Amino acid sequence: MSPDEWSVVWEGVAAVGTMLAVVWAVFTTLTERRKRSAVEKELTKEQATSRVAKRREQPEHVAVWFEEEYRSLFGGGPPSGGKPDLASPHGTAFVGNYSGAPIFNVSVSAEAVLSEESFQLGFTNVVPPGPEPWSVDLAGAAGHGGELLMHVEFQDVAGVRWRRSSGGGLEEMPSRLPQK
Repeated sequence: MSPDEWSVVWEGVAAVGTMLAVVWAVFTTLTERRKRSAVEKELTKEQATSRVAKRREQPEHVAVWFEEEYRSLFGGGPPSGGKPDLASPHGTAFVGNYSGAPIFNVSVSAEAVLSEESFQLGFTNVVPPGPEPWSVDLAGAAGHGGELLMHVEFQDVAGVRWRRSSGGGLEEMPSRLPQK
């Protein structure tokens, strides 16, 4: 082979090598982008989870509980081995704020399970943090008969409205002005 022929061969080999290098560079770039995108999605998911946890931090430290006594329609206490007849609830609802910051526009309400009638039992503008809970007399629930579901709605320091049920459930509520 003449030197000119070898030159053509080497130019062809160089062109193939260059083309393979370009293909390799494109492949590795696309692979790195996919990896980076997956890492960014995971980071975004973790940040969203962290934001939700931070948003729920104060409301998670607000507790509601009820100390109820039921007076039977027929006198005496609850039937043995069963639930009381729930004819006339008497007792107290408590809202404990153990969050370290006040909660605002606190409303305690009840809903009669059978009639789905809802009624407010108490309202206060602020429940400060601390060991002493705010209490509401349940006398307003008397005469509604049947099982009652109790709720407390409140606003945290960020202005977000929350609803906590006596069963412990916590849900974010749409913002609205409380009705007194």
